[in-house]
Amino acid sequence: MVACGEDLGMVPENVPDVMYRLGILRLIIERMPSDNSFVNPLQYAPYLSVVTTSSHDTSPLRAWWEEDYFRTQRYYNEIMGWQGAAPKQATVEIVKEIIGRHLSSNAMMVILPLQDWLALDEQLRKENPQSEQINIPSEPFHYWRYRLHCTIESLLENEEWTDFLARFVSAHRK
Repeated sequence: MVACGEDLGMVPENVPDVMYRLGILRLIIERMPSDNSFVNPLQYAPYLSVVTTSSHDTSPLRAWWEEDYFRTQRYYNEIMGWQGAAPKQATVEIVKEIIGRHLSSNAMMVILPLQDWLALDEQLRKENPQSEQINIPSEPFHYWRYRLHCTIESLLENEEWTDFLARFVSAHRK
């Protein structure tokens, strides 16, 4: 078994070093650094880490994109390096860029929520990005509410989708 520590939020300064010395993988969510900036997985994800776009307790990528336009604009310009005004919704092109960067990182593992993988295809995304969140920790009656809107079997049988995913992952992983 490979251990992964959730070193998110307010973590004592020595924790990353201790985790490294013990061989415990760090969990890196690009939008959850401790200093209110972003963690670019291409630059800052060490090999002993798991990078992800979101977790069961955070909004999926497309919903996050719509939560705070000022923050999204900063991300669009500073992390993605794209100029101009950020689109109001996370387009397929934007999602491809973000997931591709995660896949291209030095991290040992890239584990993404299914909702973020499905966001790579206009036909597979749910219409409402906010309906894709699994848990909202501040709302006691919003736990494990997300339901997949298609079957796993239909995704596996969708050769166009599976071929795209295989090519996309191969193009970005080392």
